[in-house]
Amino acid sequence: ISKLAHFHCAATAEDARRLVERLGEESWRVRCTGSPAWERLYGAAERGARRGFAAGRRPLAVHLQHSETSRPGVAGSQFRAMAAALEEIVLARGGRVVLLAPNMDEGSENVFAAIDEVKRRPGFEFVANLPPGDFAALLASSDVLVGNSSAGILEAPFLALPVVNAGNRQAGRRRAPNVVDCPSFERRALAGAIARALELDRDRLREGCPALPPSPPSEAILDVLRRVDAGLATFQKRLEGQDGRP
Repeated sequence: ISKLAHFHCAATAEDARRLVERLGEESWRVRCTGSPAWERLYGAAERGARRGFAAGRRPLAVHLQHSETSRPGVAGSQFRAMAAALEEIVLARGGRVVLLAPNMDEGSENVFAAIDEVKRRPGFEFVANLPPGDFAALLASSDVLVGNSSAGILEAPFLALPVVNAGNRQAGRRRAPNVVDCPSFERRALAGAIARALELDRDRLREGCPALPPSPPSEAILDVLRRVDAGLATFQKRLEGQDGRP
């Protein structure tokens, strides 16, 4: 898809650099605009306060866990192990856990079966569906996100939200300092990771994690589109470093 595009609105400077250096895109075609997915993060804490997400017992953990598609058969047991670790650390401290529904990857039926068991326990609350803005507001109101969702890698850093990333679903993705990786789904390992995540200093995380751009990325993307020159040079693509010969 990248090679078919005439202009690129990259989420980060690193993404923009890779388009030029690794894919050979001409640098004038690439702009660092931020990601439209970040839009829902603007004002998320204020929305969370209005919705009452921040009220209630603390710490507040959000548990969002998908099936590992390479091992869908163990998705249920992985979820139960994380829930047991949350009981040991979060609920034992007087906190609460919000369970969110997984996506529909293979093995999701095993996760839903585990949720049906866990959601009846004291301290757990299951929310089947959250609009994107409310999801961001819940994260902004929380003390930790646990599971294996990409939200922990892509969105939580902008909220300086501690994350426990379990398993290998997000393997290979760049991490900010807010992420505590736990390769194992063994309960003790998960409990240790949750405890470490809750001990992270969020003020220090704000210093080390990326900040949202001053303006929403959609404004930067619109600016790129407004400046598009529909001339022939725009549509005749060449690789960066070519000498211009056909």
